[in-house]
Amino acid sequence: MVGLTALLFPWLATVSGMAWDDRLSDKEKFAKQLASEYCTSAPTILTKANVKIHTFTKSNKMGDVIDAFGDYVHENYHTYNWSFIGYDNTRRYYIDDATILTVETYKVFNSHKLNSIVPNKLEEEIFRYDTYVGSREDLNLLDSKVNGIFGLLEEFAAYYQGSKASLELYPFLHKNFGYSNKVVWHEYFTRPTSSLYALYEFQLFISWYLQYAQKYDRQLYSRIIHDDRLKLVYSVISNRFENEVEKYFLMREAVLAHYGNTFKIKDEYLYIDADGNGFHEKGYGIPDKSMNFLKGLLAQPEHTILKNIRLSDYEISRMLLIAKN
Repeated sequence: MVGLTALLFPWLATVSGMAWDDRLSDKEKFAKQLASEYCTSAPTILTKANVKIHTFTKSNKMGDVIDAFGDYVHENYHTYNWSFIGYDNTRRYYIDDATILTVETYKVFNSHKLNSIVPNKLEEEIFRYDTYVGSREDLNLLDSKVNGIFGLLEEFAAYYQGSKASLELYPFLHKNFGYSNKVVWHEYFTRPTSSLYALYEFQLFISWYLQYAQKYDRQLYSRIIHDDRLKLVYSVISNRFENEVEKYFLMREAVLAHYGNTFKIKDEYLYIDADGNGFHEKGYGIPDKSMNFLKGLLAQPEHTILKNIRLSDYEISRMLLIAKN
């Protein structure tokens, strides 16, 4: 395979010649080549890519395209996944080429009903609640509302795939920029990373879904917590998404340690002393504060209900083995 640098920047004789603000002549090609060379699941997801990178950034700058890469994979995940939906009362959740999980669908309630049990304050404080659960907008159209827990799992998986794809670009940045440009790492660890705390948001949404079902639809609740295939989907996504979050913090720690005092974290922002003249530039947001807030909510007793659909590592391994055979 022709190297990405040589293919898209043939005039660059050395890595040091690549610039974060280089303008791409074909950003769609660049994004797909990134996926092909550096990502594990994105190449398959993008085989049915009908949502172009232009949707997420009008810019042709390489840095802006990399910033938008996770959203690009996320939205095309829906296109890829929905291509499996037929009329056989099943849904498939693509995890990777070796793991495509099928669940039987059945009648569920609209996630909008969670508004009756979720405190108003939390509806306002949780960034994605209104979009995927609370708002009346797209009430009878949006998958995460109309199709209840099945739609919430779909969105959960899409955020996992987008986050994973973004983090898989770390080797590309390290190879092509090393530590020559602090701005590259400042943007990489901030601008595309709000999707990481979707891990805890969707665990909360699914917990509230279970709590509502337990209280108002006992038959559905019993069916969900005894549905091994649904539990497998939730457990695999949770495990793998948690691994990506851990990876993000390990990578960020390693890069920031290299730069020492030229980076600092304050409140929910990462600041950079880009030119050696002090921290006069605007800080970019990092996910830490939102994650801690959401993890604090999940630690409350009512959310132990999630244990009823979280499989052990042994159970996951056993079920995946059965599924592949």
